[in-house]
Amino acid sequence: MTNPKMGSQATLFPAPLPAKRPQPRYLAAALDAVADSARVAIDCETTGPQPTTAALTHVAFATSTRYSGFVHATEDTLARLPTVLDGRALVMHNAVYDLVVLTRHGVSLLHAPVDCTRVLSYLVNEHGAHDLKTVTQRALGHRGILGFREIPSAENIGAEAHARLMADKGRVDCEETLEVFEALEAYVRERPMLRAAYQTIERPLVPVLASMTLVGVPTDVARLEAHLIELECQVRTRCLHFETPPES
Repeated sequence: MTNPKMGSQATLFPAPLPAKRPQPRYLAAALDAVADSARVAIDCETTGPQPTTAALTHVAFATSTRYSGFVHATEDTLARLPTVLDGRALVMHNAVYDLVVLTRHGVSLLHAPVDCTRVLSYLVNEHGAHDLKTVTQRALGHRGILGFREIPSAENIGAEAHARLMADKGRVDCEETLEVFEALEAYVRERPMLRAAYQTIERPLVPVLASMTLVGVPTDVARLEAHLIELECQVRTRCLHFETPPES
């Protein structure tokens, strides 16, 4: 029986897409455009890598691979998002991160249908990295739509310019996320075992993991410490047993 997972880029898609040339201009979408779309990609731009502490600065979105935009994370905009996104199928690359950040800022999407391209990438090929750049290269055969991968730091270009570049990067990331999702979803759809694993196990776990990240997991520290001491005693006893020479 062959393994349904793919072990190399060569087996990911029989006919890899050609390299995509950078597009100097692409259409900017207003947030209202989301209401007319069945599927929307979302990407949060924040101040740090930890979703439980990072501040949300912008929310980028894309309704197609050439139609995207971003909004500043103002109180009024965040208040609109649950209504605007209601009923849409959402796609995110690192959905647990984005769901946690949005929930902390008053936008709870934990009960919305969310697809995660990072999870799909791991399901299709568990080896290697699963950041968006790597997944785009592996699934689509090109390095991405625009060269936003190396952004100067805020210390070098100023906080305002940095924030604007990050917001534009979010737009591009959303477009790539949609394109990657379409390719991976098509691949999984043709493989019943992978499709079942994604739909019944991996996909439903995304909001669960986000909720666990938000509230934490209760831990009995005292019991764990006592168990650790017990394990250390057992290890020492067994080591001593193996080191003691047998009687002649």
